[in-house]
Amino acid sequence: MLRSDAERYLGDHDVAVDTERYLGDHVVAVDTERYLGDHVVAVDTERYLGDHDVAVDTERYLGDHDVAIDTERYLGDHDVAVDTERYLGGAASLINRISNRR
Repeated sequence: MLRSDAERYLGDHDVAVDTERYLGDHVVAVDTERYLGDHVVAVDTERYLGDHDVAVDTERYLGDHDVAIDTERYLGDHDVAVDTERYLGGAASLINRISNRR
């Protein structure tokens, strides 16, 4: 919970990003998402690391398609959703969620 608390008080997503960079542990972003409910954590991690597996792992553990949707919105990078689909499947569910939010 230390990472999450750091995010909450500092409002600095680089905390999770730096932890990812040095540890290579995607669950860091997942835990931060779970406690803060802030999808920009995964978005910033994607932006700095260029590692789509971050969003994929977040989807797997949280079961929340909004993570990939928000990542798409901020990064404009379709490969994020493509990689998420490849590893998780469930295209219909993801497409429906995107359609409903528009």
